[in-house]
Amino acid sequence: SSSSSGGGGGGGNVDAWHRYISLEERDDNGTPARIQCIFERAIRKNALDASLWLRYVRFAMKVFGTSAHTFCIMKEISDRAIRNVTWCGALHVARILIYEIGNSSADVMHQLINTTLSTTLATPQDLVVVVVAATNYYWR
Repeated sequence: SSSSSGGGGGGGNVDAWHRYISLEERDDNGTPARIQCIFERAIRKNALDASLWLRYVRFAMKVFGTSAHTFCIMKEISDRAIRNVTWCGALHVARILIYEIGNSSADVMHQLINTTLSTTLATPQDLVVVVVAATNYYWR
């Protein structure tokens, strides 16, 4: 629900969008392009809902995989998510992973992680997951 997601856009029922996306994901005719269009419609109406953005980013990571050539698509989605929902630690973690998948340079990764760590996150737990993701990146 939007109350537990750190904000809501007020433009649509977030739970209804989640149900619609789930229905399409279960449907044999629910192609990735069709599901992506539904995500775009949902976030247009609920741009500040972290749960929709997180689900969209995870969907993109699952559909586009770990291929460096699909990096630009995943990067664009995760960058938009962060621009709209800066306080969500899980989105920052996904963005770090996406940039790593895209073989971003060490300088780009360092700048991304520093920017992320200077962001005001919603909870101390959000900060912990971001620090763990950054540590894992540097460890690898």
